Amino acid sequence: MDGKRTVLMPSAMGGIAMVWAVVLAILVVSDEFLFNIALVFGALIWTFFHYVPERAPIIKADDTVISPVDGVIESVEESGDKVTISIRKGIWDSSAVWAPVAGEVIEAHILHGLFLPLDEPLSKRLNEQGGFRYRWGENILRMQLRCGTLAWKLPIFASPGAIAQGDLQGQLIQGVVFVEIPKTIQSEVAPSERVMGGVSVIARA
Repeated sequence: MDGKRTVLMPSAMGGIAMVWAVVLAILVVSDEFLFNIALVFGALIWTFFHYVPERAPIIKADDTVISPVDGVIESVEESGDKVTISIRKGIWDSSAVWAPVAGEVIEAHILHGLFLPLDEPLSKRLNEQGGFRYRWGENILRMQLRCGTLAWKLPIFASPGAIAQGDLQGQLIQGVVFVEIPKTIQSEVAPSERVMGGVSVIARA
């Protein structure tokens, strides 16, 4: 993505148009009030999942890492010279995934797989997931997206090249996100803290 503002996910336009076309066609011939209300409600939820809200970092600076998704901090774990911040994202949180830093996308890939419950040990290996690697000044930052049971797909929009903090990177309906930063970078979040994607600062150089 080039950072341009979009109201709906780039991969969703056709699907949303098809859903609403089917709903409108049924509404024309159906006189079942409750059924019609349920159809419209379902179409609105489908559209909500693909909506990209307007977001701006609280502090937009080259030395900050912002949360890539809405959710709750599960853990902040130190291992060797790295610190990994894990964020659990619920289904009603925005499905947009934002670039946590300004710099360069070195790698962006997707590994197709299953949609097992996140608490299932096999989900770590078998669930659909995406990986990103960023050059952030002199540092390398990694981000992993792992789908949960209710995430039926994992579109990735990022491609190698320059990236601005807050650019749209992908879509995750429900799952967990891991942001790995160098130990020299100071984490600014704690477990159980709620963060807002594209807004909340989670670490600072």
